[in-house]
Amino acid sequence: MRNKLYPLKFTPIYKCKIWGGENIKNISNHSNSLLNVGESWDVSAFEESQSVVANGPLRGSSLRDIIDLFGEKLLGKDIVEEYGNEFPLLVKIIDATDKLSIQVHPNDDIALKLHNMRGKSEMWYVLSANDNAYIIAGWNSPLSKDDYISKLNDNDIESIVRKHPVKAGDVFFIPAGTVHAIGNGCLILEIQQSSDITYRIFDYNRLGADGNPRELHTDLALMAFDFENWKIDKVNYYCNEINSIANLVNDKHFCVNIVEVNDVYVLQDTYGGFSILSCVEGNLVVKSNDNDDVPLNWGETVLIPAELTKCQILGKGKFLQVAL
Repeated sequence: MRNKLYPLKFTPIYKCKIWGGENIKNISNHSNSLLNVGESWDVSAFEESQSVVANGPLRGSSLRDIIDLFGEKLLGKDIVEEYGNEFPLLVKIIDATDKLSIQVHPNDDIALKLHNMRGKSEMWYVLSANDNAYIIAGWNSPLSKDDYISKLNDNDIESIVRKHPVKAGDVFFIPAGTVHAIGNGCLILEIQQSSDITYRIFDYNRLGADGNPRELHTDLALMAFDFENWKIDKVNYYCNEINSIANLVNDKHFCVNIVEVNDVYVLQDTYGGFSILSCVEGNLVVKSNDNDDVPLNWGETVLIPAELTKCQILGKGKFLQVAL
């Protein structure tokens, strides 16, 4: 292994789901022969789902190996002080050929107490969407816990959630404690805390692969809901100028900007740690020092180590920059 880091791409990790489809394999570095691929984990340090480097001298090394080897050079000093050698984010692509369950994720306090893990706040960027596609985010009006229990007992959850029609380029931030779901016909890039805790509250009476109804988590969900934060709106942003940048999310768990590139964009570190870049439009190239150019095409993701404080993004398109 060499001692100098460079922009890292990883081999996707595929998760087959009963609601998954065939759309992820259309992304340039995501070819596979699996059926019903619902998720592609593109940057992950989960113990059972470790991302493995796909490019350069570190090819074949897991993200965990690289964290242990490089530490602050990869993550950044402040991030190591906060998270140790834990990688704090998970980046995935979701192909919802069928609709996902209506669900909620716990916040950090609940997740730590019950699961010894972090909570799960997340952001969605819609890569593509069919006509009439929608997502669910938030309640459609203020709701008390008693009102919710009444609707749950009446099997009438769908009447109280808020459906948002979506198209490519739409963005939603889903804080932990928010009721949400992805409708069918959506291909979504998800940025989230490194957690995989989900409490289902309604699954359309669907059967799992074993032929039995999928498990619901009614009591846990009731504990997790943040009924005060009931209204969730689409994130409005403007990014239509050459080399323009717009902030999408500025949360304690992660920040996300969208950048439009026309020819050359100089990316300089202003966060003091690693960045994750995901191309959401066009075809780009990441160039850093004397390293080989790293293609960054639509739907692809690259990790920029903390020690690379400056690099160039070449081409025409848009990318998300994720940082802490």
